[in-house]
Formats: sequence, structure tokens, C-alpha cells
Amino acid sequence: MTCAEELLQYSSYKMNTTNLLKDIVKIASISSHERNLADYLFTHFLVAGLKPLKHEGNVYVRIPGADTTRALIFNAHMDTVSPGALSLWKFPPYGKDSGIEIDGKIYGVGASDAKGSLASLLALGDACAKTQPALDVWIVFVCKEETGGDGTKSFLAWFTEKKWSLKYTEISAVVCGPTNMDEIHLGHRGNIHAEISVNGDGGHGAQPELIKKHAILEAMNIVEELKKLEIELGKTYTDSVLGKPSIGITSIQAGDPVAPNKFPDTCSFTIDIRTTPSLHKSAFEIVEKLCTKFGAHIRVIYTPSPPGHTDPKTKIVACAKKLVTTIGLSKDSTDLCFFSEMGIPGIILGPGDQSASHKPNEYCDVSRCEKATEIYLKIIELI
Repeated sequence: MTCAEELLQYSSYKMNTTNLLKDIVKIASISSHERNLADYLFTHFLVAGLKPLKHEGNVYVRIPGADTTRALIFNAHMDTVSPGALSLWKFPPYGKDSGIEIDGKIYGVGASDAKGSLASLLALGDACAKTQPALDVWIVFVCKEETGGDGTKSFLAWFTEKKWSLKYTEISAVVCGPTNMDEIHLGHRGNIHAEISVNGDGGHGAQPELIKKHAILEAMNIVEELKKLEIELGKTYTDSVLGKPSIGITSIQAGDPVAPNKFPDTCSFTIDIRTTPSLHKSAFEIVEKLCTKFGAHIRVIYTPSPPGHTDPKTKIVACAKKLVTTIGLSKDSTDLCFFSEMGIPGIILGPGDQSASHKPNEYCDVSRCEKATEIYLKIIELI
């Protein structure tokens, strides 16, 4: 009996996946605060009879396969973004009253990105603990994906330091980002998150004629120039596979709402630059040059992540295509890029829904989590 067949005969499998996701959603894990969730995942693997390891906020487990010369790494992140304005949530985003299930969907911050993947991979670990997989299976839960991918970079550095990368003749990866399990993503653009600050003249709101440099208006002028720059970058740096670069304005801060009679001294705003391979190394310098013209300052908030892409002719893609036939690209940045940098071919395939991610009332469909575990098991057999 194969590992996949073993799982499908596991009578409490579906119920367990539902309960696992409910538990995971209840545990707050905003980026850099994943410890409680890491403890939960670590303990689950221990109870399953596996030998997990904690390292720099991450949780790893290796499940030895029949063939220990090859490995398949499943990667999912534990952290979430902030829930934002709680008044916009119909259900608690986390905590003991979170994890509400309605019509097969479980609601909570990070449910789609990527706590549904965590539940699927816990079920995968349970199945592989019962029946030895065909090759070494690594399940890797990482921190800080939402703020630059430090968790996956830490894992890959550890993986290299411990010489696992040399012990295997073949390594592939599945990054379990949200694709609804109906599409395989082979790549994504890079990202640079930065803050731009511009100073202006402070003063009394009743005397606008004295304000020679208005910080907010100056920031708006920079935003207009950035939108023009975005168009120009698209003409020069569009990639035949990954598409056009983009510049998004994601937040703005200026003044004090309880002092509306005062002109602010400073206005700052954040930008999200999505880069293509030919643009990534020079993108910050290009935007910095624009800011300099306005006397503005720009700083990187999180370590930039490069673009990532996997050749569609690789073995992992061929195996996955037998199960999920649609091929595409991720609109988000993921940790696939770090596997690409190491020459490890990988795909993005997970139960979450990109359209539900990073917004109020985020949810994940439990049936897709169950489907994810089944497909992951079949990939293990095929590869």
C-alpha cells in the first residue's frame, strides 16, 4: 500500500485537518512573533513520532525515505501580516474565539497565507510517519516570510552548513504558497519594500501662505513621479516570463489627527517595488535618484527578495503537472526565489486563495487543505 493510499484510509483524516487549521488560526503569529505557533507545530510532530528540530525560530523535520539519496522539501511560512482594522472583521482574526467555520471555510488572519498549508503539511507528516515515503521528505516551517524571507534563508544556510545539500544527488522543493491547488506557479517577481520621507515647513494651519515647502504636497508630487517611472520601467525592464515591474504606494503618514491646525514637518510613505531579473539590482538606485531630486530620503525596510523562476522542463514540474495541469506565475513574491538561487528547482502549490490573502475576513477552504495533502503525497510517489 502506498503512502497516499494509506492516508486515504485514515478515517479521521478530514476531521483532523479541520481541527488542525482551527487550532493554527487561533494562534497569533504576526511576523517576528511566531514562537507560540512554532511550539504547537513542533509538539505535533513529536506526538506523531517524528524528530523535529527548532532552529532560529524555524521548525524542521526530516522523514527518511526508502531512497535517502534524493530529497523533496516542503516549505511553508508560519508568520502572518497584521489583521489591520479589527472593525472590518466579521470574526476574530485570532485568539480563542477565532477559527470560525462556515460552509467549509475557516476564517482568521493568515488562513490562506499560509496556515492552510501548515495544516496540510501536518497531515502529510502524520501520513509519512505511518508509511515510509519513497525518498527523504523535509517539512520546513519558517518564520519572517512576510518581512523578507529570513526564515527560509536561515534554513537553506543551515541545510548547506550541515552538508545536506551535498548528501543528495537530487533535491526539489514545493513552496506551499496560495494557488487554490488548481494551478502550479513557476515563478514570481522580486520585491523591495522601502520608506520615502520628505521634510517640509511646519506652521500654523491658519497661515498657509507661510508654508514654502508643504511636506504632504511634496510627497504627492513624488508619488506622481513614481507612477510615471513605473510606466518607463515597464518599457525597459519587462520580462518575457515574469511580466512588468510595478511600484505600489502602500501607506502614508503625516501630521497628527488631534492637531489639525498644524502643518506637518515631515511626510513619509511606503512603497512596494516588484522587480524583474534585469531590474532587481538597480531598482533601488533608480528610485533613490528620483527621490534625491525632491530632497527626499529613501530607506529599505526589509531585506529585498529577488525574482524566482523554475524551468518548466524540470522533473518536479513534470510530476506535478500530472496532478495539476494549469501552469502560471505567482502575483506575490514567495520564498521560491531562495531555492532558485541555490539551484534547487521548485514549484509554488498550496491550498490558500490569493484573492483572500492579506485582507479582512481571510479564509481557507478545508477541502483544499485535504486536497493539498493528497496531492503532496502523490508528488512524493511520482518524483
